[in-house]
Amino acid sequence: MRKKIICLIIARGGSKSLPNKNIIKINNIPLIAYSILQAKQIKSIQRIIVSTDSEKIMKISKNYGAEILFKRPKKISGDLSTDFEVFEHAIKWLIKNENYKPDYIVDLRAPEPIRSIKKINQAINIILRKQNADSLRSMNDSKSSPKNMFQIKNGKYKNIINNKSPLILNNLVNSKNKKYFWQNGYIDIIKTDTILKKKSMCGTKIIPFITKEKTYTIDYKDDLEKISKILKPYKKLLI
Repeated sequence: MRKKIICLIIARGGSKSLPNKNIIKINNIPLIAYSILQAKQIKSIQRIIVSTDSEKIMKISKNYGAEILFKRPKKISGDLSTDFEVFEHAIKWLIKNENYKPDYIVDLRAPEPIRSIKKINQAINIILRKQNADSLRSMNDSKSSPKNMFQIKNGKYKNIINNKSPLILNNLVNSKNKKYFWQNGYIDIIKTDTILKKKSMCGTKIIPFITKEKTYTIDYKDDLEKISKILKPYKKLLI
């Protein structure tokens, strides 16, 4: 039986670092439209739904072919709102109002507009083959080790992983065989039951999906010029 796969794109109207970020035009295309247009090219994605609290984002998303089923409630649209709250709300809305329950949800984040259609298809095919998995999360390898990452707590300088001081850590032997990875937001795929039953966005059985391509996230105004140059080859494809 064919699995029900939807793409859920979440986009708040508010953004402190870059106002109206999700609808800023890059090469004359609103930022959120890149994720929508990419999803439209994936045959296995049956529905593209945008969850937002913004009337402007709703209108633009609909114009580019996404479904706008509801306006996201204010209580899950704040700075501290979690992805889990937003995804759970969308799934429960679909079940309650349409008696429709997807099997998998593809998460294409609007601030990461550069993706390969081939890679999206590849990620979906992988998780469909491994149906016992709770989720698939994209990542790339990191040149930095958690050993070199610190934070200041109560005026003291501590490693974020094991709470050790720099002096102790500097005496530890580095392992050249160990690799570390960062989650990069390129694509995530979550089994619906992972959200509804395990109350998690990833679960415990997570497929690592390595993307060797460099990823780009738009957070600040300075990111726009750099991203616009990179996105020029995509423009003809997406129009």
